[in-house]
This record gives sequence, structure tokens and C-alpha cells, in this order.
Amino acid sequence: MPRRSGASTIARKPSGLAVTILGLVVLAVATVRVDPPPVLPLRLSGGDAAQCHARYHSEYDGVAVVWGDKNVVADAAACCASCEAHATAATAEGRTACNAWVFCGDAKACGSKLGHCWLKHTQDPSLPGHASHMTAPPSTEPSFSYPLPLTDPEVNLGPSGHLDRRADGYFHLGDLTLRAAAGDGALADCASVGAGAVQAAAQGAAREGGAAAGSGELWRHVRRVPLLRGAGRAGRGECPLSASGLEVERQVVAEEARAGGAVVLRLRLSNRGSKPIKVASLGLAMPFDQDFVGRTLPQVAASCSFVEPFLGLGGGYVQVTRATGRGPVLLLLPEAGTVLEAWRPYRHEDLMRLDFMYENTHELMLHTAGHAAREWRSASPWNTPSEATLPPGGEATYGLRLVLSPSLEAVEATLLAAGRPASLVLRVPTRLPAGADPTRLAPALAAEPASALEATLTHARVAPLQPAHTDAGPLVAASEAVLRYSLVPRSSPEDRRVRLSVALPAELLPPRRGSPLAMSIHLHVAPPASELVGALGEHGAAKGYLPLGTPDPWHRDGAFFGWDARRGERAGAAAGVAMAVKQLCWRRPAAHLACA
Repeated sequence: MPRRSGASTIARKPSGLAVTILGLVVLAVATVRVDPPPVLPLRLSGGDAAQCHARYHSEYDGVAVVWGDKNVVADAAACCASCEAHATAATAEGRTACNAWVFCGDAKACGSKLGHCWLKHTQDPSLPGHASHMTAPPSTEPSFSYPLPLTDPEVNLGPSGHLDRRADGYFHLGDLTLRAAAGDGALADCASVGAGAVQAAAQGAAREGGAAAGSGELWRHVRRVPLLRGAGRAGRGECPLSASGLEVERQVVAEEARAGGAVVLRLRLSNRGSKPIKVASLGLAMPFDQDFVGRTLPQVAASCSFVEPFLGLGGGYVQVTRATGRGPVLLLLPEAGTVLEAWRPYRHEDLMRLDFMYENTHELMLHTAGHAAREWRSASPWNTPSEATLPPGGEATYGLRLVLSPSLEAVEATLLAAGRPASLVLRVPTRLPAGADPTRLAPALAAEPASALEATLTHARVAPLQPAHTDAGPLVAASEAVLRYSLVPRSSPEDRRVRLSVALPAELLPPRRGSPLAMSIHLHVAPPASELVGALGEHGAAKGYLPLGTPDPWHRDGAFFGWDARRGERAGAAAGVAMAVKQLCWRRPAAHLACA
């Protein structure tokens, strides 16, 4: 059960005897971590201390035997009594008995769930699962879940009940979609999600256990991934590529600290057939918890994350940050031979509902040629679409390393420690006016690789760039190599997009990579602010203004309105606010200085 603000919890031994929760006292006060203090004070709840010795804003892992909306009570003592009564009856009938309860008693935090009393059964009541607004010891840190949970009673889906993602049709970390063809055949869409996928995965052969001594691995889990025809929840029947010899195997490896200390997720595609298989598109599910629907701000802070992909090919990564902004930050780094090309939302492929407070479920695309030729044929992707061909008997392995950065501020340092380059745009590229001195006005790009960089500039579909200044310094220790470029666009591209390609030679990379690393850095060339504000004013006057006296069914006139219904307009106020700021800051040539 996810963490909940305003909740009190009691744990009882499986035998039915109530105990004092000494574990929670330790959890609250015996931490050595340097963290901000709890947001809310920790106090004992009321009721009989021998049975209801509970603390606010704490909780236990376990399964719900009675949902909160089916058990609304007056206070925490009544919730405790409800758990005791359920345990007595269930034990006599041989059913799973309540041995922990959660009561939502804070009117402000609980909202519509005020008075809800969840009855739960946990395997070990002495071990707290997770806590809201409490500083937890390191041993309980993994309790924060970045991915979407399998079940979540906090997410009320109305008549369909609470969130339960254990059925077919939901994407989980490790799932994939692909678009491929065998020989000269047509491209087929297949996925590991669809009708019967859960049962097929459960019945599939799995190999797991400790790795050989000296391998640097704590354990390895290997499972064959069945593929279904179709995309996501529409998938039904065996993927036609399986009959052509395509096999997919998923590996999850936990490394020892000396080997990097990461959890590694790998997918191996093998061609057991007699014809070559072309993989035109390949995507890995990234189902992180960005679901804010029906949650209060404390609940969002306790459970949700923000996901930001840097589609920098081999130098890219996915960053998952807790909604509070506090660490640790989860980083997904590509292994050698894996490049991050695109970030695609699951529109109607995942059973998660599309809601304006749900940031959607996405997939990280490693090959995109199949989508570039169809769905994206009228678009211009940042990265050049790629595909892969598996000859008969051939295979390809793709991998992501999951590592933790202790904080947002330490993300770049974590990348460098993992042997990855880190880039930082020091100033937004600006189209320079005639006669300007580029050495003073040009923006700068600082690249901090793990070793020396060999930089090249791409010219395809982007404005050609000129490295006006390079100051790399002596290439001494690998962690000290820094390249600093001043980027001067010779002309402004029509779409204002510029891509800088950076190559890192294999001999300067950590030994475990063994292949060159190519990083793609994406920039947007903006015109001077005066041009942007002027264009805003012209657009508003010509297309975004409803003149006085204009017939309108809602009797609106004399105002600026939003122009593109497909974009968020902040309840219709964005256009008016933008024009008000424009008038305030740009009424005369020097007025913008007051708003800088």
C-alpha cells in the first residue's frame, strides 16, 4: 500500500496478539541521515496503547483484506477495533486475518477518504514498509517505488474500482514493443503486452540465482519474453515473427559494488530462423509513477515522480526524480551498443486511462526507422532514425544500467563516475546581430566527459555551426578533461533546431564498454527577445483578439483568447497574461530591462 499522509498504522503479530510498534519509534528518531526534518510532527494516536500504539504518517507493506471505502469509521481507535474484530472472525474461518490497519483521519490531507480504514495483512509486522513525511533509515530507502505500482488503493477509478495493473494490457518495466519483418515480408507490430501475456510470462521458463564467483554479479535472472501480435492491449495471438525464428530474452542482473553496483536490464533479440530479420522500431516501456489523479499534494509528494529523458544517443539517459525534488534520483544509462533515439507516448496501447492529470506512460525507443516511415513521416525527429538487421543465427543485445544519484545536484557527478559524458549549455544560442563580436556574445557549451573528447559537427538538416573558440586545456586525468565551445550559428535554421554530435573514442572509455560512444546534444536557436515579443504582439492582434461587438454565444468580446486548442492554455488565461506582460515590459524600446 503506498504511503499516505494523515494515516495512522498499527501492526499486530500474525498470531493475533497486539504489540507495541517499537520499530516505528526507531524509524522516526534513530536515523543518521542528513535530511530535512519531517514535514508534520510524529505523535502517538489515541486509543488503548496496548493495542493501538500507532504513529501518524507511517505505513506497512501488505495486502488489503478490506478496502478503506468499504470500512468508514469515526476515529483511529474504531479502526483498530475493526482490525481486531476482523482478525478474530477471519482466524476462526481460516481466512487471511488483519494484522495491520491504516486510518485516514486528517481532513485536509485525506479529502474524500476522510474516515477510511484499510485493514491489511503483512507478512512481518515488525518491519515497516514505508512512511510519509518521515526520515527513514537507509535500510528502508528502497521502499520508495519509482515505477507505477501493481496495485494502488489511492487511485480510485470510479465504478471500475482501485488501480490494479496485474491483468493483461498494462506495460511494466522490462516490457517492449517492436516493429520488424522477416526477409522480404511486411513489417509486423508485436509487443510483450496483450491478451494472455501475464499467463504466458508466468509459465515461461526462468533461470535465476547467484552468478559464478568472480563475475562481479550478486544474482542474475533470465526469462524468455513471449511476443504477441499487435501493439499493447490490442495484442492478441502469437507474433508472426516468432514463427520466423525471432526470440526475445530478458535479463536482470544485480552487480556487486566493485563492478559498478548497478541493476542492469538487458534484452537479447535472437534470430533462430533462416531469413534475416529487420528490426525497424524497438521500444522499452518506462512506466513511472506520474499519476496525479485523485491524489492530494502530500500523496503526490510521497508517491509520484517526474521523468525527463535526454535523447542523446549513447550519451543520453533517463532521469526519474521524486516529486519532492529530494534524492535519490534514478538514472537509466544505456549500455554499450544501445542508443536513446526517441520518447514515445502510449496513446491507446496501455490500459492506464488518459487523464489531464496523468503524464502518460511512455516508451524509450532504441530504433525508430519504422515509426519515422509511417506515423512520423511528416515530422523531423531530433535523431536520425535507425534500424537493425539480425542475420540467421545472429543476435543483438540492448541494455540499461539503473543507478542512483544521491541528489539532483549530484546527477552530473554520478554520470561522470559511471564513465559517461555530461554536457551543460552555459548560455542559450542566440542569432547574432550584424557587426556583433562573436567572441563576446556567442553562447558556450561545456562538455565534461570521463576522458578526452573528439568533437564533430553535423550539417544534415541543421544550420552549420562554427567552433569559434576551443579551450580544452591539457588532457591529463580523465575526470578533468573539459571542452568549452563557443557556438556561432551562421544562419538560423527554419525550425531553429541545431544538433551537436560528440564522439568519445573507445580507448578512452571504461574497459567494460569497449566501443565508441556517440552523444547527440540538441539546441534550439532562439531569435532576439525583441523579435519574439514582437511576433507575439502581431499574432495576438491579428488572430488572437476578439474585437468589441463581435457576435459570441457566451457574450465575450474585447479580449485575447487562446489559439491552439491542442496546447495547455491554463484554463484560457495564458493568452491574456502573455499580452499583459508584453504591454508592461515592451511598451517602449528600453522597457524590457525592467522585466529582465
